[in-house]
Amino acid sequence: MKPIEKKFKDIPTAEKVATFVGWLEEKKGRDVLALDLAGMNAFAESIIIVTAGSVRHAQGPADHVLGMCDDEKIEFLRMEGYQAGQWILLDCNDVIINVFQPPVREMFRLESLWSDAPVLHDGRELAPPVEAATTSAGTHSGVRRMAGKVAGARAAAVTAKRAATSSADADAEEPKPRARSRKPAAPKTPEGDDQ
Repeated sequence: MKPIEKKFKDIPTAEKVATFVGWLEEKKGRDVLALDLAGMNAFAESIIIVTAGSVRHAQGPADHVLGMCDDEKIEFLRMEGYQAGQWILLDCNDVIINVFQPPVREMFRLESLWSDAPVLHDGRELAPPVEAATTSAGTHSGVRRMAGKVAGARAAAVTAKRAATSSADADAEEPKPRARSRKPAAPKTPEGDDQ
C-alpha cells in the first residue's frame, strides 16, 4: 500500500512564524510584531501584526505570503480585507497575520489584547509598552464597536465620493447651450410680384 502524501508541511508554529516574519520584512512590512498565543485559550497559536504604508503596499506582502504558502506547502485558509487594504487578515490556520495601515493599527491596537503573551519577534522601531486590556470581553466588544464605526465611516465616505462623482458626471454630460446663428430672413416679396 502506497503511503498517503500530506497536502501541507507539518512544521512547528515558531518556525512558521519566523518564516512569515521573514517574508513580511522581505516585502518591506514595518513594525512587525509576533506574539505567542499558545495556551492562552485563543483562536490561534500565534498572531503577527505588521504595518504597511499604502493599500498597494499592504496587498504586496499579502500576495507574497499567499504565493509562498502555496510554493512551500504551508496551510493557508483565507484572506479578508484585501480590496480595501486597510486591514488585511491572513488566516494560516495556527498563525493569523494582520496587515494594517498605520491609523487603523493605532486605532485597534491589537497588541494590547494580548499584553501578557510572550513576544516571538518585535521589529517595531519605537516599541511602545503593550498596555493591558481591562477585560478581554470589554476589549473585544470595543474592537467590534470600532470596526462598526470604521465600516460606517467608510460607507459614508464612499457614498459622499459617489455623490460628488455622479454630480460631476452629470455636469459633464449636461448639454451646453449652443450659440445659434440666425440666418437673415429672406426678404418677403409682396404678393403678385413676379421676379
